[in-house]
Amino acid sequence: MNLRYTKQQGDDIMSYAKLLNSLIEKSGMTAKEIAKQCTEQGQKITASYLSILRNADSKRIPSDDISRALAKVLGVDENRLLLEAYLDNAPPLLKTALKNIYYIATQAAASMLGSEITESQHDNLRKIIDELPLSDIVIELAKNKHLNFYDNFLITKEKVDNTTYNMQIQLDLEFDVLDNAMEPKLPKGSRVKIKMQNEYKSGDVVAFKEKDNEKIQYRKLDITKKGEQLLVAFHSDYNVLEYDANNMVILGRVHAVTNQL
Repeated sequence: MNLRYTKQQGDDIMSYAKLLNSLIEKSGMTAKEIAKQCTEQGQKITASYLSILRNADSKRIPSDDISRALAKVLGVDENRLLLEAYLDNAPPLLKTALKNIYYIATQAAASMLGSEITESQHDNLRKIIDELPLSDIVIELAKNKHLNFYDNFLITKEKVDNTTYNMQIQLDLEFDVLDNAMEPKLPKGSRVKIKMQNEYKSGDVVAFKEKDNEKIQYRKLDITKKGEQLLVAFHSDYNVLEYDANNMVILGRVHAVTNQL
């Protein structure tokens, strides 16, 4: 099986703004608070300038020093914003190549371990990687010199007989919880690991995304006797959703809470 990247609609959107918006949302800070802290670090910016940077249509990329200041205030690796700024101005062919390299490297890592990614996992993997900031992909590729992607994969072995093992490789990614829909099990501000599966059963807590919405949400899957797939929140303020395969994608089952802020 060849893992390949096909250019998706929206690839030309300025990704710096998209990443910055995501980081600011996770920080919980206001534009004024961020601007004030950047100014205290010697990089004077205003809340209105920050709004310009967050607007993809403006196509504004700040200086390296401002990106470093923003990264420090937002508590993230400065390379994420610096790389995203450079990659925004990179030729589309280079961006496509980076996606392809990551897909190919993923397949190679699986092959080295004697495993093969299933067709279903292949499709889900592509959807997830398509959403990753290119800066994260570059950082990941840079730190893995021998395609040992052990931090990002969950490897399981099932003994078939005395000499044979059935190995399964599954992408194991971490995401933030941005609302209180699943409290107290998944508190807002916690970070969770998800496991991609071929099938999901009633009772699984899954991570999913709606079409044209970047936010990752979490719900308990409830499959009714009629076969309806419902996404149920633990918090009573959130409505029950019916899973729609045309407008939603399940990214994986939540199997661990790694930390709570």
